[in-house]
Amino acid sequence: MSNLDAIDYQPLAAMQSTWLKVFKSTLQGWQLGLIGSGLAVSIGLLFVKNGYTVSVAIIVLYSVFISYKANKLKNMAWETFALVNNWTFDLETPLEFIIPPSLQFGEDSVCSPIIQAQLGDINCDILAYSTTTGSGRRRHVHNYTIGTLTRTTPLPHMLLLSKKTKIDVARDLEDGEKLNLEGDFNDYFSLEIEKGQEIDALTVITPDVMQKLVDYNQAEDLEILATKLYFMCSHDRRDYQHMQSFLQSITELSVQIAR
Repeated sequence: MSNLDAIDYQPLAAMQSTWLKVFKSTLQGWQLGLIGSGLAVSIGLLFVKNGYTVSVAIIVLYSVFISYKANKLKNMAWETFALVNNWTFDLETPLEFIIPPSLQFGEDSVCSPIIQAQLGDINCDILAYSTTTGSGRRRHVHNYTIGTLTRTTPLPHMLLLSKKTKIDVARDLEDGEKLNLEGDFNDYFSLEIEKGQEIDALTVITPDVMQKLVDYNQAEDLEILATKLYFMCSHDRRDYQHMQSFLQSITELSVQIAR
């Protein structure tokens, strides 16, 4: 059992400015020579017929190389974060049971090591996840940070989405509809539920739950399906500052929903 105040976030400090760190590391030794040669070739190709396409391809390959090294550095810090807090990794649960249904779209899906974090009495899987839609110039990589936990009581399928973050999700509810919220919460959130589940939804997504989300700057979106409770953030939020807030909100909101 981990007391939230006792969690060691220091390993996540290595997540800061990973792209810049990797870029600087390529400006030395043999990598500098390779990059210099590639840059010279790219400039030269600009004056050759169809050379622009090849130049762009070289730049794209370099970006892919930087991205690969940056993600490797992040995952190393992520694994260290788990180890110093005596947390294990989930190597058995199929990914489709950890990823929210609304995020199961696209191709070339990639996830970080899945940490099984013990947050007080709550056992939660936490990971970074990405999926790709489109191709060519329309290719878009969607990045998320996800926290998944299992409840004992099944609940209807619902999506509580922040209007501030505007997370990319697939509206996958069968016969779904939007439900108006109390007070000014409609200015902050959109609640989508299955028709006929209004009463059950409002007993779970209470004003107290929504107020907690407002307190956390509407940084998280929620999806609930059966016994699964999913917390979602757009972008990779595994850095020191965001992860601390993310784990605290998971803890407090899951307790609030359980009540």
